[in-house]
Amino acid sequence: MLLEGVTPDRPPCFDLIRNDAVLSYLADEKLTLANAEALVYRAMNRGVDGTRPTVRLPQAESQQVLPDGREQRCYRWTTWIEPVEIHDWDAYVLSKERKIAELRRWDSAQESELDEIISSHEMLERQMPDVYLFWVATMPVGLHPMCFEIGIEQFSYLLADYPDLVDEFLEASVRRTIARIQATHRRGKHVGAYFAGDDIAFRTSTILSPETLRRIFFPRLKRVVDAMHEVGEKVMYHSDGNLMAVVDDLVSCGIDLLNPIEVMAGMNIAEIHRRAPNLILAGGIDMSHLLPHGTPEQVEASVHAAVRDAGGKIMIGSSSEFQDGIPLENYLAMQRAIDSIRY
Repeated sequence: MLLEGVTPDRPPCFDLIRNDAVLSYLADEKLTLANAEALVYRAMNRGVDGTRPTVRLPQAESQQVLPDGREQRCYRWTTWIEPVEIHDWDAYVLSKERKIAELRRWDSAQESELDEIISSHEMLERQMPDVYLFWVATMPVGLHPMCFEIGIEQFSYLLADYPDLVDEFLEASVRRTIARIQATHRRGKHVGAYFAGDDIAFRTSTILSPETLRRIFFPRLKRVVDAMHEVGEKVMYHSDGNLMAVVDDLVSCGIDLLNPIEVMAGMNIAEIHRRAPNLILAGGIDMSHLLPHGTPEQVEASVHAAVRDAGGKIMIGSSSEFQDGIPLENYLAMQRAIDSIRY
């Protein structure tokens, strides 16, 4: 309702729940690796009003070395891969040129990949019929995967020494994203709203200067958002970190929703709402300190403050994901606060 401009009876809850205690409580059954596939979806269907398309099941912990030599560690709810360490810049540039050529193609392989994406989403929709599921747009511009594949220091050298390569990669990534949006629409699939995630900030500031982002990132993001709007879909943009210096740029790109509003990184809900009164926020309840360590009373107060500061234009949830280790009572406190608010 909020997405269509209709005021709901209470704030919606938007979150990803990756928390054993909360999922077990919502499903009335202890979560295990054996029952995870059925239990996680059942619990999410009961526990949130909306979520992003990366609903994840718990996994066995493991560690392995990937073919490119990087170490990968799988934990119960997340996977960590160490950045690529570049020893031969010429070889790395060549690999990126091959990737650019691949991104520029749209052929039967991409059609098959889109088939799999649509099938996966439709499965999630069947498993969670009461949840508004935002549709995946991968990384809409492609800055995040390029930057974090090699780490910010090496990426800074890449941007300084090979600016044309970075430009060509981002351009190819954007064109692939737009091609996928258009192909989805041609198939008659109306998704409602896309989840467009491309992390561009740390806890203190943007990872690149606002000026650099205005040159290489925001014009491309606007093209992606425009393509989504042209086929009748809304757009939730996601980036962790402190985006306050570029909130106006994001709004100028035409985004409809902003997530996850990392308040402990400096995201100010009242100021964002003042500057962009039509922007819907999603998140805003601190998961780095408040949810894991605060009291239920503090959590409830934070929910009420977020709704007030956003003028009601907010989908309440954690400022990232409802991660394992957050006490069950704080999830229940967040839900009590949401249920106590009436518009």
